[in-house]
Amino acid sequence: MLEAMQPQSGVTYFTLTKEQLDDYAKEVTKNVLSEFGVNFDEDKAKFTPDRTKELRPLSYWLKKLNVNRSTIWRWQKQGLVTPRYIGKKLFFRQIDFDELFEKQKS
Repeated sequence: MLEAMQPQSGVTYFTLTKEQLDDYAKEVTKNVLSEFGVNFDEDKAKFTPDRTKELRPLSYWLKKLNVNRSTIWRWQKQGLVTPRYIGKKLFFRQIDFDELFEKQKS
């Protein structure tokens, strides 16, 4: 439920929940895209980010997988995961580890 507050300055403030803000953003996006002849519901896949290609830092993978740095280094040397560098920082894609674990299952 929207909660409106109007302090003395004459400006109105609204309090929104995260869900309300998400719904509003989706509705605005649909309206803007429809002005350009794009149907958001039909073309939703085009506007959904591919999370499998997201880069995450080495520290994330060490915590998530509960492995030592030398384990990931060994996987790199074996060509099982491919590092990406941004500056001097080391990153890996989700899809690299998904493929690694799929190979281990079969």
